[in-house]
Amino acid sequence: MRSWRDVDDLFSIARPGVAALSFVVAVIGAWWPGLPAWTVLVLVVAGVALLVWSWWPRRRAVSPPPAAGVAAVRVLAANCWYKNRRMRGFAASIVSHVPDVVVVSELSHEVHDVLSGAFEHHEVLTIGGPRGHGVYSHFPLERLPDPAGPGEVLHVRVHGPFRFQLLAAHMPRAVVFASPSLGTARLDTCRDGIAELAELARREPHTVVAGDLNLTDRQIAYRWLTSGRLDAMRTGRPRTTFPGWPWYPVLAMRIDHVVVPADWSVQGARVVKVRGSDHRGVIAELRRPPE
Repeated sequence: MRSWRDVDDLFSIARPGVAALSFVVAVIGAWWPGLPAWTVLVLVVAGVALLVWSWWPRRRAVSPPPAAGVAAVRVLAANCWYKNRRMRGFAASIVSHVPDVVVVSELSHEVHDVLSGAFEHHEVLTIGGPRGHGVYSHFPLERLPDPAGPGEVLHVRVHGPFRFQLLAAHMPRAVVFASPSLGTARLDTCRDGIAELAELARREPHTVVAGDLNLTDRQIAYRWLTSGRLDAMRTGRPRTTFPGWPWYPVLAMRIDHVVVPADWSVQGARVVKVRGSDHRGVIAELRRPPE
């Protein structure tokens, strides 16, 4: 551990798991001879408190109402999962949500083949494997210099009904002992990467940050990223976006995001299923206020 922020990150990520462990120990303790009843009660109360604290978002985000006559741009962020056995099904489910702009992490050749035919414009960092990453759009895309931080980040300007910059990001998973080949990085490295995205978004007011950020809404870097900004997912029902294995939902891993300027209107934001992936996608209709 390098700082108190590492401890805070680990506890924020693992908090629901600690709650579940409290329940397990309480059940075992209830049958353990000689264990005081108050100890079991404390474990149960602690477990309930931790679960509510983790599952219930800190606050629901409130979006400004849409301005009259301003067209919307539907943005979808989804992780394909490089082990997906239904790549073309994943691509078909993306198209079925009728987005205007799509951010795809862990992009495969099969998904690229479908999406590059379904969308008129695209920019990719690479195709294939866990580092595959691309943006697909019905509107023209202008490539901008990409940040040099961790993970895969595509920086583009979208020329749609209104112009905006898009930081399409797939950040590494934060761990204590990193293995870059497994898509992980140290806790402080991940925080620095999110801080860089937050700073870039502050410099250019009309910027959207979208993708698999591997960042729960309980972590300190999430608060940096959303300071003065709006997480589209939080304007709707903030469900877990990383169900993963059967027991993962208990961890309430809301780690995929579409973050927009606070004065933008967000409508219809929701977490959606995408075929074959271990993630769910986040989609939202965005409207920039008239100048």
